[in-house]
Amino acid sequence: MWAETQADAAHRPQGFAVQGQVSIVNAKPGSIDQHLLPLIDAHADVQLDAKAQRISNLNARLVKEATITGGGGLMGKRGQFDLKLARWIASQQR
Repeated sequence: MWAETQADAAHRPQGFAVQGQVSIVNAKPGSIDQHLLPLIDAHADVQLDAKAQRISNLNARLVKEATITGGGGLMGKRGQFDLKLARWIASQQR
C-alpha cells in the first residue's frame, strides 16, 4: 500500500494545478479592423500546472464561418501546437 501511494504522488503535479473544461463566449465578436475580436466562442480541455500547460480538444468558432481545432502545450520555454484552421463555404455543400 505504501508503494502505491508513493507512486501516485510521484505522478501528481507539485504545487497548484488546474484541470478541466473551459468555455469562452464573446459577447461582441467582430473584425479586427473594427477593434473587435473575431472569436464567437471556444471550448477546450486544459491541464495547467507550474511546469506545463496543455490544451486539448480545442474547438473555436470565428466570424465568417471559420473554425480553429486542435491542441498543444507549453513546457518551460518550449511548446508545440497542432491547429487546423477551416472555413465552411455554403457553395461547397451543394
